Amino acid sequence: MRNIVVGVIYPGMEKFLSDYAGSINSQTTKDFELFLFDNQFGWNEEAALLFERNVRVEVIPVSKELSSIVLVRKLMVEKLLGEEGVSNVIFTDTDDFFDKDRFKLTLETLEQEEVVFTDVVAVDREGKELGVPMFLENVDRVFFKDLIDKNMLGFSHTAIKWKCLKEMFPYKDNLIIGDWWLFAGLLSKGLVAKKVEGTFTYYRQYGNNIAGMKKTFSEEEVWKGIEIKIAFYENLLNDLSGEKRDEINGRLRGILRLKEQLSKGDKMQAFLRNLNKQEQEFYWWEHIDSKFLV
Repeated sequence: MRNIVVGVIYPGMEKFLSDYAGSINSQTTKDFELFLFDNQFGWNEEAALLFERNVRVEVIPVSKELSSIVLVRKLMVEKLLGEEGVSNVIFTDTDDFFDKDRFKLTLETLEQEEVVFTDVVAVDREGKELGVPMFLENVDRVFFKDLIDKNMLGFSHTAIKWKCLKEMFPYKDNLIIGDWWLFAGLLSKGLVAKKVEGTFTYYRQYGNNIAGMKKTFSEEEVWKGIEIKIAFYENLLNDLSGEKRDEINGRLRGILRLKEQLSKGDKMQAFLRNLNKQEQEFYWWEHIDSKFLV
């Protein structure tokens, strides 16, 4: 059975590709194929030479019409579902890097689990550790309830059994944060995500991150966070029933009320003052909440 590792290459990540390729080349297992989706990157001989010859690499061109991050990820899922004989899918971000035993330990954990993740270490643009606590250090398993307000599982550090993709197909094309919807949807069906112990993914913090650590928020970022939550809740509602649907519907109504309130008078400035007093955590849109209204 096949194990497929997936990533997306794109303009602006050229300087990080050697770190990523080094992580791929150094894996202690070679029992995988690498699918790279070329989103206007322009795959060339120089890029190909970064990967050792014993690494099986397939480059999938992405047309300009499908170049938004949402549509690229939808294309990725559709491509994976069209493959035969696949057992496991390991997700990666090509501007990050990871320990040499990540794939081996991930595949071993997937023998007993269906959704798995590694802990994440924050690094700067140059790949140096930022000295902050590991994000999931005290987390062994992630449940649906853990993903209601924030995304702890991203395409940088997760893996799933291939059959799980069918549970969440068709992949929505109006999402902003597609991995949040994918993993929340899977866990809403009763699955639990298990940590892969003893290995780490190094999550690069720089300007192109959709998600990351935030010390202060701007008005633009608050509106962006609101739209992320609205899209997430609206799309997730279609896959839920009973108490879980009621809970998400309540969250949706709450974020819509917040959006309406922040449009009035000087509410936004007061909201920002309160929000920026808080100690920020990993995925920043968790903090965009009506509790910071005065």
